[in-house]
Amino acid sequence: MLRIFLSSSFLIAFLTFSLSSQAQHQHNHGENEVCGTDEIIEQLFGNDREYQQQREEVEAWIDEYIANNPPTEVRNENGESTNIHRIPVVFHVMYDTEEDNISKYQIMDALRVLNEDYRRKNADTVNLRNIFLSRSADFEVEFHLARVDPNGNCTDGINRVQTREAENSTNNIKRLSMWNNRKYLNIWTVGAISSNIPQGLLLGYAFFPQPNQSGFNDGVLQRHDRTGSVGTSVSLGRTLTHEVGHYLNLHHPFSNGCNGGDFVNDTPPAAQANFGCNLSTNSCGGALPDMIENYMDYSNDVCQNTFTNGQKARSKAVLNNPQLRGDVTRTNNLKETGVVGGDVCEPIADFFAQTNIICSGDTVKFVDASIGANPDEYTWYFENGTPATSNERYPQVVFNQEGVHRVSLVVKNDAGQDSISIRNSVWVKYDEPSPFQSWLREDFEGIEIPNLNWSLHRIGSTDVPVEVTNDASFDGTRSALFGLHETNEHGIFRLVSPNIDMTRAQSAILQFNYAHAPKHNDANTALRINISIDCGKTWANRRTIQGSMLATAPATTSNFIPQSQSEWSSTQVSLAQFAGADSEILIMFEVENAGGNNLYIDNVNLDVVLSDNTFESGERRFEAFPNPASESLTINIQSPLEDMAKVELISVTGQVVWQENIELSAGERKQIEVSNFANLPAGVYMLRNDNGAGREVKKIIKK
Repeated sequence: MLRIFLSSSFLIAFLTFSLSSQAQHQHNHGENEVCGTDEIIEQLFGNDREYQQQREEVEAWIDEYIANNPPTEVRNENGESTNIHRIPVVFHVMYDTEEDNISKYQIMDALRVLNEDYRRKNADTVNLRNIFLSRSADFEVEFHLARVDPNGNCTDGINRVQTREAENSTNNIKRLSMWNNRKYLNIWTVGAISSNIPQGLLLGYAFFPQPNQSGFNDGVLQRHDRTGSVGTSVSLGRTLTHEVGHYLNLHHPFSNGCNGGDFVNDTPPAAQANFGCNLSTNSCGGALPDMIENYMDYSNDVCQNTFTNGQKARSKAVLNNPQLRGDVTRTNNLKETGVVGGDVCEPIADFFAQTNIICSGDTVKFVDASIGANPDEYTWYFENGTPATSNERYPQVVFNQEGVHRVSLVVKNDAGQDSISIRNSVWVKYDEPSPFQSWLREDFEGIEIPNLNWSLHRIGSTDVPVEVTNDASFDGTRSALFGLHETNEHGIFRLVSPNIDMTRAQSAILQFNYAHAPKHNDANTALRINISIDCGKTWANRRTIQGSMLATAPATTSNFIPQSQSEWSSTQVSLAQFAGADSEILIMFEVENAGGNNLYIDNVNLDVVLSDNTFESGERRFEAFPNPASESLTINIQSPLEDMAKVELISVTGQVVWQENIELSAGERKQIEVSNFANLPAGVYMLRNDNGAGREVKKIIKK
């Protein structure tokens, strides 16, 4: 049996540092992001011989426990493990500005990542190299937000504290909010962590278990922008997976270099931290390469996907010792903190989709965000989804049918049950461009949002209205409202256009009006214009208007409503790079709330100059102008083949107000006028072209 004696330089190998790439939404380490070992150990334990002695004793006990308790698996009739350790968790959201006050949804997503990684249910398990497959482990550990606080009151397991210290945090920030560490895993999220590392970025740190451990020197402290994979996060959320590994007594694979590694036999030792994602690295020249996929190295989030059986054995040792982590997972504590039993607090159903704007055949992952008490049962219903129902906590569903689909969730425990149903939960975009075709004109008159064309996605408070309002407009009577006055909670709210055909565009400029007032002068709310060419899978940012640049009116805590055009501004965004693209584009108006008041958008116009390219085989042209129009509407129609088209103008109530049948010879172009257009009432109409190839629809605005 290996007896481990720890040097002071080794003791603080429990710290994790990394650099994330926002563009790729990955957790990426740079060579200048080094372990802040000396700094932290000198601050906390540099001269503490008693602490070092305790660590030596804990390591010796773990070696002895593993030697005398070989791993066993106990499974029920369904093949599921019955040896699950559950850990109650409380998040302390420490924030200075509202931008750091991360949403409940981001926290629930962080828990999702944590649970999937520790139960080996993460989708990227398939990326583990074959040489390591036999070593990969389901840790049989689950994490649940506490539902009962230390005073016996129902809670959502989230504490929020506003403090300047969140911008340059030290361990001292824990004094402002801390629960009993013998009952809860405390996780603090902050804006930044104080560090003296030259050009380094400290993302988080955690503490190894030890007897009689104080809450001050326990738990996890990390940056909020590495918490979860949504909201403010610029990573896949695996910083928390790594830090909780230290909480469960795991070391880095490079902790003791090639002579010891992480003291786990099935994790190959590494000479130094691995940055990036180089799978060919074999830093110690052993029989196996470095395990870049291991959560406890410094490799990129996108490369990490596994723990090993040896790491699991170390964690199970401390989870089975009441003096270390066993007190947190004992059955009575799980009942007292509301993790099991469910006889104190009724659940309150809630969920969100990681993305709800997809193409036909894409998969949506749903995240449980229920609060009040941990449900014992989940029942999901997915309209037009595959599967149509699920009892999993984080189901993944395929949607093939175009249009808008409802998702419902019922949660239940011993204290009661609750349900939620969201009618516009998933938008499956049409393969063909819908009414707007090659341009976009939207003044929000005569429509509501969301609808079959404009879709909505939110990561944040469901109390924030994103809708069409009569309260304000640049001209006309209506505009789109992001009702940020309703909340101080950080959130991201996205309004997404229909598909827009850019194949025949020579140039394109997006123009729109907006009005916004902050709640205070240092607010940092942002409006981003993002473009997708792959049906919402990825987005490219084209313009960000943020902070004082976004404000069009003075700060106010009252419900902001612009009173005149002077409280509006306008902007132009060139989309020339997407002109002539082979696929349709989507335009996203993304609003990130950080101390903002209401934000209004009006007169969204995509001005497109069309080319006069010859037709490709089977291509038809169908354009109408001007749009918006007042006195006349002209239609251009052409086909490369002999064709018969029926063109109809339809009101929003479904009434056909004009129609004409048109015969076309191959290559012939015809221009026709809508004869009664001047006499039609102002409003929104659909111009529909039915021909041998199918149907084309355009939205027409009559002024």
